[in-house]
Amino acid sequence: MYILLSGQVKLTITEEIHTKTLAYLNAGDFFGESAVLRDEPRSVTAEAVIDAEILLLTRTLFDELVERDPTIMHN
Repeated sequence: MYILLSGQVKLTITEEIHTKTLAYLNAGDFFGESAVLRDEPRSVTAEAVIDAEILLLTRTLFDELVERDPTIMHN
């Protein structure tokens, strides 16, 4: 899971030969949560369109944070 600290990221998905833009994300947004929460493979491509600083939140770290503060899952 990734948390966008600064910059801008474009999320796209490729279906057959067509690429579709899903969203533009800005500071404070996050992506890749399905891989962490559901152990699903990533299906979306993320590309920085403005220089970005991104925090990587691994499954282990995420689990530790939830253990410390279960309310995280409700925010």
